[in-house]
Amino acid sequence: MAKNKSPLFAAERQQQIYSILKNENKVLITDLCKWFDITPPTARNDLHELEEKGLLKRTHGGAISTTGNTFETDFFTRKTERVEEKQLIARAAAELVHNGDSLIIDSGTTILEFAKRLCEKHDLTIVTCDLKVAMYLQDNSDAEVILLGGTVRKGFYCTSGITVLNALQTLCADICFLGTTGITAERGISTPGAEHAEIRRSMIRASSRTVILGDSHKIGIDGFHIVAPLSAIDVIVTDPGIHDEDKEIFEKAGVEVHIASPSSKEVKA
Repeated sequence: MAKNKSPLFAAERQQQIYSILKNENKVLITDLCKWFDITPPTARNDLHELEEKGLLKRTHGGAISTTGNTFETDFFTRKTERVEEKQLIARAAAELVHNGDSLIIDSGTTILEFAKRLCEKHDLTIVTCDLKVAMYLQDNSDAEVILLGGTVRKGFYCTSGITVLNALQTLCADICFLGTTGITAERGISTPGAEHAEIRRSMIRASSRTVILGDSHKIGIDGFHIVAPLSAIDVIVTDPGIHDEDKEIFEKAGVEVHIASPSSKEVKA
């Protein structure tokens, strides 16, 4: 967002802040100071007044939207969002995988990008509930692919239900790789849907190590259903947009933070 050229009345500024929140789901005080040429106390006062109206929720260093945390967008909507960040994160996450590993892989567009990077690995055993991930790996890798059977979620290309949960109870994998709708220091990782939250919890329990793949825009966001606290997470892989203070908070909680760096190498679908 470009810096405003002329001073705004408080009401005008707060309206613009609310508009930003509706698009980005969160704002940081440091960014508000740059965009509106205001001091941190003024920015905090704006956020306080908007919170009093029920339009946002104050967080450490900024605020998040209070709307939309129960709504889950479908595959094709998410596929077009933050493509570059997803590709960066996918490539960095694949570096954590070694030949011969057993993996449990979540569903989602970032996870699909991650799966594409696994084709260069060998002798993997991969368990997933994602139909597109299973099909891509079956066609393009030498991995043993195990698809968790269940009810297919229309619009999401993944399976869910009690049969998925029962199957996960019988497994013990080296690493699970999960996507997330939001991640905060206070509540850990979260998602809008109760069923997907339970599947992700089961994936964590079935693995020795848990890696979260999430772009920096998801940091500071709370979904409606909590999946797991930070103490259950070993690694977060994110993009260079993460703020230093968020990185420090995660690391103090014992979570490794891997920041993906840009590269010209990309895998084509």
